[in-house]
This record gives sequence, C-alpha cells and structure tokens, in this order.
Amino acid sequence: MFYDYFHLDENPFKLNTDTRYLYLSEEHTRAIAYLDYAILNDENILALTGDIGAGKSLLVQNMQENLNDDVISVRIHQTQIKPIEFLQLLLLEVGIKSFHDRKIELLYQIKEFLISKFNDGLRVLLVIDEAQNLNKEVLEEIRFLADIEFNCRKLLNVFLVGQPELRKTLELPEMMQLKQRLRLQFHLTALKECEIKNYARHRLSIAGKNNDVKISGKCIPLIYLYTAGRPRLINILFDHALTCAFVNKKKTITMNVIENAIQELNWKPYVRT
Repeated sequence: MFYDYFHLDENPFKLNTDTRYLYLSEEHTRAIAYLDYAILNDENILALTGDIGAGKSLLVQNMQENLNDDVISVRIHQTQIKPIEFLQLLLLEVGIKSFHDRKIELLYQIKEFLISKFNDGLRVLLVIDEAQNLNKEVLEEIRFLADIEFNCRKLLNVFLVGQPELRKTLELPEMMQLKQRLRLQFHLTALKECEIKNYARHRLSIAGKNNDVKISGKCIPLIYLYTAGRPRLINILFDHALTCAFVNKKKTITMNVIENAIQELNWKPYVRT
C-alpha cells in the first residue's frame, strides 16, 4: 500500500550499498576521481576518510563494481583484530584457509599468492573498511604487505577507508613510515544544504520513475539542521517522512511532515564536531 500510494517500486531510502542510488554530489564526484586516479596510476596506498554516514561504503562499492578485469579486489570489514588474525583473514578472503599456520608461513602464502596473480597479469587491490579501528601493529603489517615487490613492481595496492580518527592515527610519529608511502588522501564531507533536495529526488526517481512524491523547498533547512547533510541520516529522516505523509494521506513532504518525523525519531539538531 505504501509503494502503491506513492507509485514506487521499492523503498527509495533503504540503508544499503546499492550503487544505483549513488548520488554524485560535488564531494562524491571528487572522491570518485581520487579513487579512479589511484587505480589508474597504480598508487600503493590511499586513505579515504569521512564522517559516519557520509557515503564511503557506497563509493567503494561503486568503485569495485567498475574495476577493470585485470584488478582483483579483496575487501575486509572486520578490523578489531590482532596482526596474525588480520593475515589469516586476508588469506581467507582470497580462498586460502590458514588458521593454524605461524606468522612467517602466513606471510609466505600471501607473497606467493600476490606473485601468482602478477604472473597472470593481474593486480590485487586490498580495501579495508573501518580502518580507524586498526591498531598500530596491524597497520605496520599492512605497510609491510604494501612493500612486497617482484621484478621491481609493488604487488599490492591498499585503500584504507575509515572515519576521521584514521587521519589522526596516520599523523602519529610511529606511523611515519606508513604515512610516507601514503601519497593520496581524501576526506569526504557531507552534502551541502542546496544538494539535499536533488539527492532525495534522485533516490525517488530510482525507486519509481513515475513516483508522485513532492518535496517542499521550505523544509530543506530543517532537514539540514537535523542531519548536517549526512546521507545516512537524510535517508532515515525521509523514510520516516514518507511514512508520516502516507498515514496523513499527503503526497508532499512539507515542513509539518518533517517535524512529525523528527518527533517520532526523537532527534535533536545535529551537533557538528
């Protein structure tokens, strides 16, 4: 009934990494350019940071879906682990189970895997989500892996993706060796207030080409006040707003609809840190 009322085929504000819904704001377009540049130029290590809900995961998913056939992408999400567990997890992601091997054996297997892919004409890209949780010992292992060479060529590219705390960690004196290998860094900021309406319209058009949801421009400043332009928060708020509009038999997201949604969510204005 909800979808029929608004002429939607699916939920336009669901929280997932469906790249059909990627909205190319000014900042997201720049971030894609950085990622593409790093891949094209075979950059050894890149760091992509951004606040919670800024859209980092969706950007990375979009990048992975558009990689050339000569790039193998390995993605790790679990980062609150010890160095040896990290090496085991990396091997597991490429199809090698080594839960009982010693560290030297794990490193040997990783190097052999990288060399075999190099000989096949392939590049390996390691993407690490939630990289702000990595401890210093694991980051040192990552630096070591990124330094592995064969025939004067680095065998592994690493993309560190995380929250702003990652940037602070990389600035620590003991991280100097890793920082020196990090030529590209990009910090993804939130949507501008003027981009929110187009962002919502974009998602609505993907969820239903013939949808008849209207958005009052007067409610945009209020949305920005409570979300600070964070896509995830915008999605949550608009999802509740559509429900409120449906219950009250309205097709327009007005100031009153947004106020009701905020009240249901029990939100306070977003505090910028």
